[in-house]
Amino acid sequence: MNARRLPVLVAIILTAIAVWLFMQFSPKSDSAKKSENITVQKQTGKISAAAPIQNTHKFPADSRPEVQTFYRFAEAANLYNFDPKIIALVTNDSPSLIDLGTPTHGASIFGGTGGVGGKLHNVHSYFEGSDDRRKPEVADLWYQCTGTWTEAEAVAETYEILRKMGENELLKRLQAVNKHEFRNENYHVQTPDGKTIMVTPFPQVILYDETGGVSVKAEFRMGPNGPAGLTRWFCLY
Repeated sequence: MNARRLPVLVAIILTAIAVWLFMQFSPKSDSAKKSENITVQKQTGKISAAAPIQNTHKFPADSRPEVQTFYRFAEAANLYNFDPKIIALVTNDSPSLIDLGTPTHGASIFGGTGGVGGKLHNVHSYFEGSDDRRKPEVADLWYQCTGTWTEAEAVAETYEILRKMGENELLKRLQAVNKHEFRNENYHVQTPDGKTIMVTPFPQVILYDETGGVSVKAEFRMGPNGPAGLTRWFCLY
């Protein structure tokens, strides 16, 4: 071998070794870790049913202001398993109220006529909330709701939805009163392997106004590690 080529060859070998060591011992990205964990679970036959539920909202192009109000709320509140396709829109004159429907959710909006988006009065999931009468089999998945949430966290998130919706005046009033109720009912449910566990799938927050009346009701759906999204909302302004 040509003696002048030897240092070059050694440098190439040392570089290759350094790259290999870096790949072996450098921290993995979150996505790489998740992929690795899923692979291991598949190999062992233990695929976790409690994988985090991701909500990615991609809204159709719809310029109607009341629909845009609905979409803004869906984003602000992270509506759980929301299909944004509008399949129903009914206008009521007395009171001025617009009812909207998608394959997964219904909503009512005050004063949404005349090019004005109005204010969202209520929204509810047809199938994913605590009221499972429309689709009782969804209760079979409540064992996935193993996450926990504190009262302070739930109340703060309810206030945060109002902030994101720009309801600053209402937010100030409610925070000044600072009266709320937190409901977190326990359910005993079965896992697919026949075990019975206790979960709290649907934390609820109620905010009261200065008159002592209910101003906001919010119901959230828990995921395996924390809140997965909102399932029900009621608001009086």
